[in-house]
Amino acid sequence: MEWQTGICDCGKDCTICFITCIFPCVTFGEIASALIESDPNSQMDVCFLQGAIYWLLSHIPCCVVTLYTYRWRTKLRNRYNLKGTPFEHDLLTHCFCLCCALCQERRELKVRQPEGVAAHSSFTSTVEDPMAAPDVNTTQMVR
Repeated sequence: MEWQTGICDCGKDCTICFITCIFPCVTFGEIASALIESDPNSQMDVCFLQGAIYWLLSHIPCCVVTLYTYRWRTKLRNRYNLKGTPFEHDLLTHCFCLCCALCQERRELKVRQPEGVAAHSSFTSTVEDPMAAPDVNTTQMVR
């Protein structure tokens, strides 16, 4: 099966791209929490923990963070039967294009499990547009 978007399609979701470029640990935490089969109430803890691990590993030289993160790409690929191999497609992609890889993985999860990822996502907004017209069907008329 093919990926929904390409590795260089970061512009297809500018919010994910922006957050990932500035705070890749947030994107990684969300990817990891979406891939771990756990109680929905503990997903935010998993997101924070994995994001913190990413942040700590990113401060160690010699690409240590890539040795940790590529395994999550492999897990995502295996879950959705996506084309690729652990070394050529996962490790090398994370080694040379980490931010692009995280963006692609996050977009893939957004498409494949929108309810699971969006439940605690920092990428989704629940703020309603104050200038939007009210929904006539749900507004009660006062006499």
